[in-house]
Amino acid sequence: MTKVIINHHTVEYWETDQMGIVHHSNYIKWFESARTNFLKKIDYPYDKMEDDGFWLPVYNVEAKYLKPARFGDDVFIETSISELSRIKIVIKYVVKNRQDEVISVGKTTHPVTDPTLKIVKLDQEMYSRLENYLESN
Repeated sequence: MTKVIINHHTVEYWETDQMGIVHHSNYIKWFESARTNFLKKIDYPYDKMEDDGFWLPVYNVEAKYLKPARFGDDVFIETSISELSRIKIVIKYVVKNRQDEVISVGKTTHPVTDPTLKIVKLDQEMYSRLENYLESN
């Protein structure tokens, strides 16, 4: 089983700044989209998770920008789980261009909460499902 889900995105004109490169804030939006797609692809989309009483608010975001992306470029966001516990999930993102060069890396940290944002523990079913997508270090 693959532990990485890949999202494709073509850079839109509005995502670029006056220098003609993608504005840094858009990478965070790409991470969000990739994370949503990742959960959908592993058959545990946000709406199902929330129906089960689990929320994953963003606690921390990190991003490093290594090479620019420009209007019209195709980018590929590799998404995987880099850390997992019963109360926290860390999602890793590797953004590559069509030449397979890494242009950005990032991660988001998510505590597991209930709808009132109180920390809760994942049940065994959800933990096991997510554990199957944990990167081996």
